[in-house]
Amino acid sequence: MNGWKLGIRNGLKKFFSPHIMDDGKIIIDYYIRIIMFLYPLFVVKEKLFGFISGQVFLFTALTVVTAAIYLILTAKKQAEYSIRFSIPDIWLLLIFIVFVCRIIYGIIITGEISENDIFYISLAAAYFLLKEVRRGYEYYVNVFLFTAFFVCLSSLLYRLTGTELIPLAETAVSQPEGVSSYILLTSCMSSVFYCITGKRCLKRFYFLVAWISFIALFLTGDIISIGIAGCFLLFIPIVFPATVRLIQRNLLLCFMYVFISGNIPVLQYITKAKSPVDFSVQYSIYLYILLAAVIIPINRYWRKIPKEKDPELIILKKAKRKYICLLLFISFSVINCMLFSINTGILVKAEEKGFARYSGTAFRDSICSHESFFYAMAEQYGLVGITGALCLAGVFFCFLYQKCRKVNKSARALMLLGLLFVGQCFFFRIQVMSAPAYIIFLTFAVHCRQDIIGDRAVS
Repeated sequence: MNGWKLGIRNGLKKFFSPHIMDDGKIIIDYYIRIIMFLYPLFVVKEKLFGFISGQVFLFTALTVVTAAIYLILTAKKQAEYSIRFSIPDIWLLLIFIVFVCRIIYGIIITGEISENDIFYISLAAAYFLLKEVRRGYEYYVNVFLFTAFFVCLSSLLYRLTGTELIPLAETAVSQPEGVSSYILLTSCMSSVFYCITGKRCLKRFYFLVAWISFIALFLTGDIISIGIAGCFLLFIPIVFPATVRLIQRNLLLCFMYVFISGNIPVLQYITKAKSPVDFSVQYSIYLYILLAAVIIPINRYWRKIPKEKDPELIILKKAKRKYICLLLFISFSVINCMLFSINTGILVKAEEKGFARYSGTAFRDSICSHESFFYAMAEQYGLVGITGALCLAGVFFCFLYQKCRKVNKSARALMLLGLLFVGQCFFFRIQVMSAPAYIIFLTFAVHCRQDIIGDRAVS
């Protein structure tokens, strides 16, 4: 019994206590853990000083204080550092300078400061501050998912029963875009690490978080986030080697995703839960038919694989190109069907609520209700803003795509999350609730080193 207590104590100490940085960088470790563990729980509607929200002020203050303490600690050592900038770093530094000049101009000429400018500068400063992190990425993933589990569970219980598991759950739910973006990151992160991890306890933890986050994501009614999460699951076998273990776990997540989506109308009927999107029973019937049609041939194929086969054996080598072509064809067909049914009404009559028209209308309304990051940049900063944002996104995408092909599984998972952040900027604004976590993992993805992260973190 004492052995169990000692093991639990050491596990919690290893999970929460800073121990992976040297003395000069330990403040960065504290900073990351605060952003991962406590920042999502701090949600305040009121404006501070008349122009800045509580979360933006907290994130900015944490970043400034951490940077100042870090500079003081490193200056005492009188060490010489070689500054190296990658291509994304150079682009981000240029945009950082532009935003600083904009704030100075606003203070001198108009006497006004934009909250978005302050938040963007804080995100860029956090990116450059976190460049010093060279290891321990898996611990930060676990800390984030530990907090995200309670956030998703609180959002789920509040929508179903109206009770608050954690304080300020009602305030967080009142920010639908921020919550859906945060839950989207949670579901994608737990899914990809569930597929690649080899540790039994972590595998169960990731699966539990994925299960809760899928339900919470569907209850948000955000069709864009739901669609991105589904596409993310389908692209995991393309990014990673298609081993027996990965394909088996990925199929389980895909079936769970479809099964949960089909049961949302039943869950809403039982609990009287309100959702921005009213999923119909017809929607569930179509999904059940799809699930039954797919699971039978897959089950027959899987029985042909011997149980004693090596779980790390790569299968479906020849089928990967066909799988990619099939995904592209299905995506093209679904999008065209939805858009065609919206614009012409030929597939279904205008007064009827067919599945295609229903899905297409929900998809269109979700896009129209969201203002993407690039739309916001064009609206606030004009041609210079949209050009800089598109170039920055393109640079990050190309850099991560090229680096993703040369690294191992755990580093590739971080880069997939970085690409997720770049991709979701086409549909969402930079959300105050989720952007700091996205920036942290994007920084890890850009600056992670192959010789340090290793496959030991997930093997």
